[in-house]
Amino acid sequence: LIGGPGVSAKAVRWQMPGAPGVRSVTGVGFRPDVVLHFSLGDYFVEVPPALRANAFHGMGVMERGGGQWAFEAGSIDAYAPSLTGRFQRTDAALYLSYLPSQVAKQASFVSMDADGFTLNFTAATAFLPQTISLALAGVAAKAGSFNKATGAAPAAQSITGAGFRPGLVLLASVQEVAVTPTPITHSRMGLGASDGVTAGSIAWNDTTAATPSDVKAVDKLNKVCL
Repeated sequence: LIGGPGVSAKAVRWQMPGAPGVRSVTGVGFRPDVVLHFSLGDYFVEVPPALRANAFHGMGVMERGGGQWAFEAGSIDAYAPSLTGRFQRTDAALYLSYLPSQVAKQASFVSMDADGFTLNFTAATAFLPQTISLALAGVAAKAGSFNKATGAAPAAQSITGAGFRPGLVLLASVQEVAVTPTPITHSRMGLGASDGVTAGSIAWNDTTAATPSDVKAVDKLNKVCL
């Protein structure tokens, strides 16, 4: 939940382009400070509500100062052995894949506009996948990345460079040490948040080349990241 008398918020649904180039999204009604993007993969072109085979979960963030990141984790239906994958980027706000190794969509932040926002798609297949974006204004926001501490638990780790004291922290990871330009094996995703008092997090994994499939999930109310 994000609110306050000075906050503006708008959720917009739009389709990614079928070719590389600049794409502007309008209808927001204000100039955003930060935008969160959500997608279900390059094949999910139907207008919601809709159901289709294969499971992909993609998320990206971009903020007015130029900070951005994106991740996707996915699993292909009816494969034996299983076919899964994941990726993360710190130089893009949207990134979709074809498993096992092809980039489907890649877009980076261009600008926050008076009625929406603009992205530059440097990679785009012919599909027109559905995207839902949450635009927010009147909030201080910073998008960035860091390498998680690897010392024995409990291990304290300070992250600096935000420029302000956060009221909310959202953390996302595909549980991999390096940013890669193409998907890597195994579908893994972790997502968590904290307001400084309360924390919650979820994580799941789907193993590649498993027969039968090997899928697990976990959630915790005392951790901000898994």
